[in-house]
Amino acid sequence: MGKVCQICGLPSGIYPLCKKHLEDKAKGLVVKNPETGIWEEDLDIFPSIDKIISATKTNCIICGEETTKGYSLCTDCYYDVEDRKEELDKNQKPSKLRDYYYNAKDYAMRVYDEDKIYYQKLTMVAINNLLKQLHNDRTVEERLTKDLSSIDTNLKNKNDKLMSNIKEKSRIDIIKEEQDKEKAKIKKSQDGHFVESELEITVDDILYNLGIVHAYNIKVDEIIERTVVCDWYIPVSLGKGIYVELWGMVGNEKYNKNKKEKINLYEKYKLPLIEINYSEVKNDTQRLISLIKSKYKQLKIEINESL
Repeated sequence: MGKVCQICGLPSGIYPLCKKHLEDKAKGLVVKNPETGIWEEDLDIFPSIDKIISATKTNCIICGEETTKGYSLCTDCYYDVEDRKEELDKNQKPSKLRDYYYNAKDYAMRVYDEDKIYYQKLTMVAINNLLKQLHNDRTVEERLTKDLSSIDTNLKNKNDKLMSNIKEKSRIDIIKEEQDKEKAKIKKSQDGHFVESELEITVDDILYNLGIVHAYNIKVDEIIERTVVCDWYIPVSLGKGIYVELWGMVGNEKYNKNKKEKINLYEKYKLPLIEINYSEVKNDTQRLISLIKSKYKQLKIEINESL
């Protein structure tokens, strides 16, 4: 096991100081205590050291705990991220890692359990680090801090809403009830997406096995009249992509009204759409595969020709 920096406690490989403090040593800002033999910051050079440390304090982007010296992670979260990196498949292509990142964010936005949210945030940071280290890919780095912040804001808003609606039940009972509902609905596909039905697992697995990069439950930004969330989004090129809707419920007036409104909005904005009707593909996986392959190929060609 490698050494840790004698000043900040972060991993330092074979050296007694991390990279930053080695650079400070070269500048004369770090000296060895002649009595203890331990490297220290030279306080004589920093007569206002308390003010300087205070000015460089930040908060961990995962747990929110205060950090010093401008680090984005606290020590606990740093090591948790390193452990999570070791658990991830480093042989995955960048596109698969990015897909996993978006899925982790999506799941964190949907649950109430803070431990599960923390785990998904660790996953997001670990994937970002792997993309940079293995592929020099900084795609998600540009949005990482914003995404983590939106997860925290979303959890706070959900908790605030729960508190305002409490009447006869205690807050703990309501949270447990919501958690149980989420747990009952959530099912996991081959690529790690958490979906809400066996048919959604089938569709998601087909996309994965066909090598079609996709994201689950994504907001349709082009539509401004109301919030529309598609079942799947397939990126194609230059910010253009294909939306997929699985129409699974039959005979529900409210559901049919929402379905009609969504279809009209997709048509209004001329958004490429693959529609899957449960009644047409029920118990016929081969027909479902053929439908997805043919529609995807057709719409992909149309998008590329329009660019």
